Amino acid sequence: MKNITLILTLLLLLTVSCKRNKNKISYEYEPPESIAVQDETAVLPVTVNIQDSLVVKEGMGDVIELHFEGVLPAADGPGIQYDLDIWKQEKSEDGVFWMLTTYLGDENEEDHSFVTEGRLSIMNRTHKGNNETIYELSPLDGSTPLYFYENNDGLTMLDQQMGHISSETNHNYTLERTK
Repeated sequence: MKNITLILTLLLLLTVSCKRNKNKISYEYEPPESIAVQDETAVLPVTVNIQDSLVVKEGMGDVIELHFEGVLPAADGPGIQYDLDIWKQEKSEDGVFWMLTTYLGDENEEDHSFVTEGRLSIMNRTHKGNNETIYELSPLDGSTPLYFYENNDGLTMLDQQMGHISSETNHNYTLERTK
């Protein structure tokens, strides 16, 4: 019984709306409409949005949200739709991301979508005499990171060795920034 009381108390505390100063993230937690407790040893899952896990540091500026989208080529289909949200502080080289990846099916196949969340690392490099800002997206599930470089239009995908992708068919590997 003590466990149930503790769990319900924790859920009550989570329902409180938290507001922070302009350098902090504001969030609200909406509890589920009903909670089924099987026994006193049951552990209730608590879902946290990835943007809530962003570590906000003093002096690094406001938290900004960036959104990129586009359809990139696929080896065995019409393309892959990417919807990428990034949260970071203005002056920080770290952040978090949420990405919806939809493998587009042809007229006989259905689309298949996957959500990936993870950590963002930003680094700078010189490539063929040009300065580039590289975005490394490292999924929380431990799968292979994705690499993009920042350009005027948005983010352009790189290969796994952070090399530029050359396409004989002139495919575009750029996700356009939409906000």
